[in-house]
Amino acid sequence: MKAIELGLALIITSALAAACSGTSNQGGQKNEGLGSGGGGNPFGGGGTAGAGNSFSSSGGFPSSGGFPITSSGGFPTNTGGDQGSTGGDQGSTGGVQGGTGGDQGSTGGVQGGTGGAVDGGGGAGGGGTGPAPTSTTASTKGTCTVMTYTAGIATAADYATPTIYYPTDCPAPFAGVVIIPGFTEVQAQINQWGTFLASHGFVVMMIDSAAGGVGNTGVEPPSRALGLAEGVTNLKAENTRSGSPLMGKLNTGLMAIMGHSMGGGGTLIAANTHPELKAAIGLCPWNPGGTYPTDTVPTLFFDGNADVLVGSSQSSAEYMSIPTTTKKVYAEFSGGSHFVANTPLGGAATDVVVARIGLSWLEVQVLGDTRYQQFIAKDPTMDAYDVKP
Repeated sequence: MKAIELGLALIITSALAAACSGTSNQGGQKNEGLGSGGGGNPFGGGGTAGAGNSFSSSGGFPSSGGFPITSSGGFPTNTGGDQGSTGGDQGSTGGVQGGTGGDQGSTGGVQGGTGGAVDGGGGAGGGGTGPAPTSTTASTKGTCTVMTYTAGIATAADYATPTIYYPTDCPAPFAGVVIIPGFTEVQAQINQWGTFLASHGFVVMMIDSAAGGVGNTGVEPPSRALGLAEGVTNLKAENTRSGSPLMGKLNTGLMAIMGHSMGGGGTLIAANTHPELKAAIGLCPWNPGGTYPTDTVPTLFFDGNADVLVGSSQSSAEYMSIPTTTKKVYAEFSGGSHFVANTPLGGAATDVVVARIGLSWLEVQVLGDTRYQQFIAKDPTMDAYDVKP
């Protein structure tokens, strides 16, 4: 296993080191943009076209009760590159191109395919207040003004440089989300999630991985899992810390976690051992051979079938290791690279879907707003989709 991890580390390092060499924006000023600057998607390039999907009718998800994409039980080979590689980071213009595709949820039906359960229904539901969400409002920036701060936030042994994104003109108390990046990455590579979720009323703490309290982008998924757990504890502490902009404004019982790549692997490990969490989202999670038999936390996987670092067979096996009684969703994008879920405010067709499903997962599982359930569904940009229970 260690040899595999070392080999993968060399591959990832050569592919990503130049792309991930930037530092995170730790400013304490108002942040309504995309957060990662106007220089475009820092990864660029996309995935390897034609890599295909290694699922098969005999080895992957079963055709009965499995992914409702093809009636034959197999999975189509992708024919294009990463759909997220075009358009890049649109933050320099401040625009959000979330309206593509229209309001797919207005009729309450979702393209569920055959052979699998579909989250649908639409309409007014429990737990929600304010205007009814639409497919467009769930996939673009929300109405809350977003501010950030770094001063006074506690660090810990397994994370460093925390930045908190929070809404200033939406009603408290707020639920919290802690997010950690992947191998060689710092939070700047995924901080669009901070801006996006805070604009919809969540408090988001972005953190960098660390070893012994010192920033270290090379630590393994178990260390990132510890960093997420420590981050949740210290985000909760902001509710009572004197001088915190969030003093008295957090619902400390409503916490979720997210992570990309090795950070996604850490997310799955943490969800497996912290049942008090309300939701977990893995962004192309990497933790080869990982299993999560005690995970009771509602868990969402985003993956791409052109991901050369996390193959479909690896991600599917991890997904299937989570009990079928646990609420979980697997969304794999056709042509999606390892970075397909990093930019919810980007301009690609997949970015819109990632934003809509990611936000809706947190709205339903963390806040109990079932009006968003209709948006957690298969989309034409996917080649594989599954939902349980």
